[in-house]
Amino acid sequence: MLKKIENFNSPGTVEASDEARTSRFRRPPRTRPNLQELWESILVESKIIVKWESNQYTALVEAKNPRKQMLSVVFNDGSVSDMPLGSVLEVLHTPEREPSHRQKKKPRTDTLQHNLSSSSSSCSESALLSSTICPCKLEGIVKVKVEQKAEEDQLRLVKKSKRCERVKSAQTLKWEKTRRLYQTDKSGTARFCFRRGCHKQCITTVLGGSGIEPCAVPSASHYPFIEAGEVYIAGRNDFNPWDAAFPGDHGLVDANFFHGMPPDQKEFHYFRQCERSPWKRGYHGRRAAGTYLYLGKYQIDEETPEQTLKYKDLPSSTQDAYVEYKWKKKTFGLCEEYFHLAQQVYDLVEGAGAFVALPEKKKETLSYHAILCEINQGVTLRGVKFVSYDEALYERLVEISAIAKNGTAQVESDDAELGPLY
Repeated sequence: MLKKIENFNSPGTVEASDEARTSRFRRPPRTRPNLQELWESILVESKIIVKWESNQYTALVEAKNPRKQMLSVVFNDGSVSDMPLGSVLEVLHTPEREPSHRQKKKPRTDTLQHNLSSSSSSCSESALLSSTICPCKLEGIVKVKVEQKAEEDQLRLVKKSKRCERVKSAQTLKWEKTRRLYQTDKSGTARFCFRRGCHKQCITTVLGGSGIEPCAVPSASHYPFIEAGEVYIAGRNDFNPWDAAFPGDHGLVDANFFHGMPPDQKEFHYFRQCERSPWKRGYHGRRAAGTYLYLGKYQIDEETPEQTLKYKDLPSSTQDAYVEYKWKKKTFGLCEEYFHLAQQVYDLVEGAGAFVALPEKKKETLSYHAILCEINQGVTLRGVKFVSYDEALYERLVEISAIAKNGTAQVESDDAELGPLY
């Protein structure tokens, strides 16, 4: 901790513990040389006393700036600061000579070192080299030195990279191996990602069902991939941020999706929307961002207990997704009470009269948000686990050109380009 020597605003010092000074007196003026003499007397590594605000501290001079007459000093707690020369009160200790901060030359080898050590110290290095070494010998020594410097720099970089490397746990290595297993197809090509919605070539072309429902139920059979009335999941990442991140990963899914699942359906096809942020688990590279990656066949994990999250505990993006979903399904009947509640909250943040100026849809979604906050309904999540990867379904989606972004949406196969595992 920075230790002050003296408080300039405090009364005079007490000479002995049994003496009390009741009167305050002015400290006699300090006598010190003029600033130019003071500057010349201070050398690097000098120990000085400086004034800072109303206190004074000891410090060690680390560097001098002659143009501005500033001193770079190090205090006793290790902190560094630039102090003007006028803040120096006293020089406590000055080294015998100012230390040289020039880079220390490396020891020379062979004939050059012998000649330098045996020559007079008053000879300049250039004169010494010209008198003792022929130009060809000097060029050889310079070449050796350059090569040695390059080797040392390379060795330093290797050591630094080894220090920076993160030691991965056995669990991390296991999940990396699992993720790497399905990042490419049988030919070694990075997996493609697909489009969802009402496009002519998309996921619903092969599996049927709604193009916007996170839990799709086809009304007709799409043999051999899915039967009529069965369920497959392909929700947005903001709607369900707990999705499995990659084929083989486990995840959490809204339990409501399984309420309509037929009793004899034990497995379901599972897609996830790739994240757009590199720091999220489901990120598979820039080209795949926002598209749908096929994860394989999954089933409910009976060993994982159900988890319930309240609406207020959900991420804001997930809250918005649930509001949009509930609003489209017209789950709640809106009344004046909920409009008034939403108006109070919105006007409190945006200013009086802001709610009235909003479009009708925005008013209704804000009212839905107010309803969901008031009832704070829980979202129950069920664990799901990987069963197998249906290569036939993947190849069929590629065959009909359901690949998103005009056929360019692919995942990255390099671990460094993918999102974190935890």
